[in-house]
Amino acid sequence: MHRKPRRRAALLFAALGALILAGAFVYWRVHSFNLRDVIPGEVYRVAQPGIDDIERAVTSMGLRSIVNLRGPNMRSAWYRDEVEVSRRLDVELVSLRFETFDWPPRLETLQFVDAIDRVPRPLLIHCHSGLDRSGWAAGVVRLLRGDSVDAARGELSLLEGHFCDRDECALHRFFDLYDEWLARKGRAHSPAAFREWLEGSYYPPPYAAAISSRGAVPVSAIAGTPVSFVVDVTNRSGSGWVATSDKQHGIRLGARILGPFDPAPADPIELFRVPHTPARDLFRDGKSDGVWSAGSSKEIEVGLTAPDTPGLYFIQVDMVDEMVHWFSDLGDAGLILPLRVEPAPAESRIQN
Repeated sequence: MHRKPRRRAALLFAALGALILAGAFVYWRVHSFNLRDVIPGEVYRVAQPGIDDIERAVTSMGLRSIVNLRGPNMRSAWYRDEVEVSRRLDVELVSLRFETFDWPPRLETLQFVDAIDRVPRPLLIHCHSGLDRSGWAAGVVRLLRGDSVDAARGELSLLEGHFCDRDECALHRFFDLYDEWLARKGRAHSPAAFREWLEGSYYPPPYAAAISSRGAVPVSAIAGTPVSFVVDVTNRSGSGWVATSDKQHGIRLGARILGPFDPAPADPIELFRVPHTPARDLFRDGKSDGVWSAGSSKEIEVGLTAPDTPGLYFIQVDMVDEMVHWFSDLGDAGLILPLRVEPAPAESRIQN
């Protein structure tokens, strides 16, 4: 007579106990050092290590390298500590910036693969909690080793403390894109196939554009005078762009400028890509409303005004997903053009 209520109560307590255990497990994962094997004895994924953690890792496992997925940040104590202890203990430190809720940038992904190939082992890969970015990075390491795509995805599982809607999670979708490419090519996964995809076909959607100049491009201009040139833009992504002249939404062509420089930077694109770049916006295309279908190209005239201060400048022409990204934040560099700005001639004085 009382069995059903008792059974319901037992099930309720069991479910509550499971939730408590799961919560405790996740709390431990988030708030602990969270050291996990990726390749036993060689590669480990961890949460943000402190000075003591790094010192213990050097002593206990012979740690030789660290790959930091949070990016360089000398304003933060955790990064200054990591730099100091790495130098003191002769541990190689590589710092690359990835975001938890965004696509892995193309350039940084290639640099990460280069680091995995190059740095001495054992190595630690870390983000903040060791759950999301570190899980994605561990999946990449497993693909480079020859493990399956499903095994790589497993590094972003609930058991690893990673919670997201996998259809919306860019870190998950990274592996889906690779799987889809394999299916289109009729190929099986291999480390060589993965590298081929990364180097030639990985562009976070929709941030894939080919931009080239059409005809002559000015290499010098008088300060304060108009500068114009024409570019060809091709949508290389697998989907259409919703182009708009709205300054708050949609995708359109833009141009920005950095300088003056003396001497010229070795790689100007790095200065455009840094967070809070000092680049100044100079141009937005306002004539391309509508859907820009995949594979289509357009010819667009870029018009801007040369800066008032003489010197060497660099102009970047790139597509912009307004209020979200310049395409080069995640994909290719766009079009980078040098511009030498000459002083304006002194105003002639009328002789009386």
